Amino acid sequence: MQQLMRHTGPGYGIERCLYMLNPHLPCQSEFLQGQFVSDVRELLPILEKLIEKNGELPTIVDRHLTAFIASRIRANIDRLLFALEAAQGDAFMTKLGMLSLFAAVQSKHGPDELPHLTAWLARELEPAVDRYQGKSMRDQMRKKLKALSGGGNLVDLHACLNSENALKKDEVAKKKAMREFASAAREIGALESKEFHDSVQRLGWRIASGISTSVSFATAVIVVFS
Repeated sequence: MQQLMRHTGPGYGIERCLYMLNPHLPCQSEFLQGQFVSDVRELLPILEKLIEKNGELPTIVDRHLTAFIASRIRANIDRLLFALEAAQGDAFMTKLGMLSLFAAVQSKHGPDELPHLTAWLARELEPAVDRYQGKSMRDQMRKKLKALSGGGNLVDLHACLNSENALKKDEVAKKKAMREFASAAREIGALESKEFHDSVQRLGWRIASGISTSVSFATAVIVVFS
């Protein structure tokens, strides 16, 4: 318990101890707007109703909310809490961290569908698409995000926005494009080099000389046979 008290990151500290020492204490988060939530299974349905009513949540991260989830989910989510702590000061990464927590709650406790919460988080996290370098990949991810936003599944939304395979694929495509660009730049440089200009000039002289000889010969023939 003392270790939890000393850790001041989201999901720890005095709030975490408060919920662990009082297993029936309802969540004290202010943005639950007075809703009584003493069971973690009730949390996401309440958030769903609040978003359906107001169109959004006033804030995405709250110390009481994270501590309540951490103490009641009955699973080790330290990795998710550490990521959330590392994201402090970065609004986008904080939202992504909270999506991870909500997805963990839905995966373990349901409900199966949270259409309003999922759609709102999808809108808030759309900038995640800009992490991809390739335009085709960004377009593909936007379409996938749009499709998932109405599905109500936070687990799928989280998997989409944190797809290591997609990020690796994008990185491979980026490196390939850079190699192709470098190769093209070298070819252009060769074309613009002095040696190339000299060789083109010599070729031009040979062509001009050939044309001149042909013209002289044709003139001589005309003179002789006219």
